[in-house]
Amino acid sequence: MDDAKRIQEAAARWEKRRAEQAAQHERKRTQSAQHQVIIEAELDRFDAEGRELAAERARLDAERARRAAERLRLEAEAQRLEAERGSLDQRDAAERRKVAEQDELLRKLELEKIEEEKRRVEQERAWVDQEVAHVEAEASHLQARDEHRDAERVRLEKLKAQRAEEKRRREEAQKTRQAELNKMVVEIERRYEAHHKAVGTPVDPNAPARKARFELCASMLLKHQGQTLALPVQNISLSGALLGTLGHDLSSIPLGSEHPVMLFASDNVDNQVDIIAKVARHVKDGLALTWPPEAESTFRLALLLETLPPR
Repeated sequence: MDDAKRIQEAAARWEKRRAEQAAQHERKRTQSAQHQVIIEAELDRFDAEGRELAAERARLDAERARRAAERLRLEAEAQRLEAERGSLDQRDAAERRKVAEQDELLRKLELEKIEEEKRRVEQERAWVDQEVAHVEAEASHLQARDEHRDAERVRLEKLKAQRAEEKRRREEAQKTRQAELNKMVVEIERRYEAHHKAVGTPVDPNAPARKARFELCASMLLKHQGQTLALPVQNISLSGALLGTLGHDLSSIPLGSEHPVMLFASDNVDNQVDIIAKVARHVKDGLALTWPPEAESTFRLALLLETLPPR
């Protein structure tokens, strides 16, 4: 139960990392789909507006007939409205006073705007005078700037040469690191091959792989059809592995497809390494995976394999 729990926890952590990466790709993929949805929504809105305009035209025709009837009613109310004219005149006088007050306020605002514009023009004039003085001062330094530019060109050429030398040194250091990792991988592989040969670990000499395969106590997490499967490793090398299916139907996984997997020790889920594996072939009750011989991942895989006991 503890091993199963540790496997589930490791699978959850692995699933979380994969979900974050998938969410980033999904956000980029859905942006273009969202633009298409917006365009289609606009087209639907235009169609709806057309239907609304047609309905509005019919409503206006009905409104025209209603207004004809309303005209008759308004003529009947004309006498009543005449009586209300006096109160309306009073309201109109109040509105005129209000408009006059607003006109006075607008006039004051316009005067303030003119004064502000005048101050701005004076500030701009002072700024132009400062710029003229600055240009005159700048002209007196042109010769010195030319000399400084020549000296700067020489300095930049030296800096360019220094950066080229630094780049060459970095490339040499990277090649040295690559060679050291490859040398350590060869040494680790030699040690665990000698160890497993001494203890009698089964070896498959006919396996189509770049390295010798060993039967070790390890498992691998693989995501298939929405499920994260913990599959046993039947045999493994630095270049690939053969997984047992435990009854799962993995025939739908296409050949040559790449999948992120996590290899871990069967007795210690924390002893693990992530790999991008490619499906090499389907076998009876098994799935063969391979991965490229990248130095960093191969070195981590070699360190893990060295700690695994034989099955």
